[in-house]
This record gives sequence, C-alpha cells and structure tokens, in this order.
Amino acid sequence: MENHRFYLSTIAADAAGTARQYALGLEIAEYCTACNMDEHFPETDAAVREKIAGIARVTLHAPFNELFPCAIDPRARALAAPLPRGDRPCKGLRRGKDRHPRRL
Repeated sequence: MENHRFYLSTIAADAAGTARQYALGLEIAEYCTACNMDEHFPETDAAVREKIAGIARVTLHAPFNELFPCAIDPRARALAAPLPRGDRPCKGLRRGKDRHPRRL
C-alpha cells in the first residue's frame, strides 16, 4: 500500500504523531471553522505550525467547504439559511430535464 495517498485529519488529537510515524499526509482541519482564523488566529496558527513540523504532505480543509444548514461554522450556517419564500434568486429558471447539468 502506498502511504503517499493517505492523509489523516487533525480532527483526531493524535493525527500529527501518527502521520509522522507512518509517513502519511496531514489534513489541517483547524481552519474549517472560520472563527479560528477570524478570532483565534495566533493560537491556531501556532498549534498548526507545531502539528505540521516534519510532515512532508499537508492539505488544508478551509472554511465554507460545505454550505449547509448544519455547518460547523456559524457564518456558513447563516449563508446557507433558507431564503424567505418570495425571495428566490433562481425564480424563473426552466424546470425539467434542462434544470440539472448534464453528466459528461
């Protein structure tokens, strides 16, 4: 099995140590909540820098990756909140088979 294809998420407390031990990549999850950048950046940045030390491959799970009403981030939840009934931005779009993108 090829280790270079696997990443552990820092959601797990021991992810950085395990990634070092098995030469895995690391997905930084601390920034999936925007308040860690907006309100707690110095502390979060220091913790992330410590976790990625000695890790060759790192990817970032950024905020607003998923916009849905149950998002972790309160600002993402606000963006995903349903619009009032008469305030639909897609009002007037055609319905039916042309409504969805075609699969290639």
